[in-house]
Amino acid sequence: MIHLHEKKDNYFLNLKLIFMKRIICLSSSVLLLISVILISCSKESPAISKQEATALTKITTDNSARVNPNMVGTISGVLNPVPLKASVIAYNDHFQSEEAFVNENGAFVINNLPPDGYNLLITYLMENDPDYLTFEVYKVLVVARQNTDVGVIDLPK
Repeated sequence: MIHLHEKKDNYFLNLKLIFMKRIICLSSSVLLLISVILISCSKESPAISKQEATALTKITTDNSARVNPNMVGTISGVLNPVPLKASVIAYNDHFQSEEAFVNENGAFVINNLPPDGYNLLITYLMENDPDYLTFEVYKVLVVARQNTDVGVIDLPK
């Protein structure tokens, strides 16, 4: 009878050891997976650095010092018909300007643009339309120390 009881104890002990080995294996796999995820999301990751390198830069008072004030140009124009509200942003693959708002005559000026080619994104609200609309103007060239006048931009109604 002693042998039977010892065999039962050995059987349960073996089951316990097998169960513990599986838990240890599973927990180490989970730790490895979490480590890989954390490392891939760190700021030192090449994928993140590449995204940061190609991200658009918005000029604010904090980072406008990066642009030489003697080497910038402007874009100006007039929206027709004059919208109730409107803003214009100049952008390309490397840069995004501050938002320029349109005055009561439909005129706008975007300042502090490094020399390059830009697209203009116009977001506007017409008087009898409850929704904001967008319109784009492509391939506007900015030259240092000069204003690029795009003239009158006819907005779809």
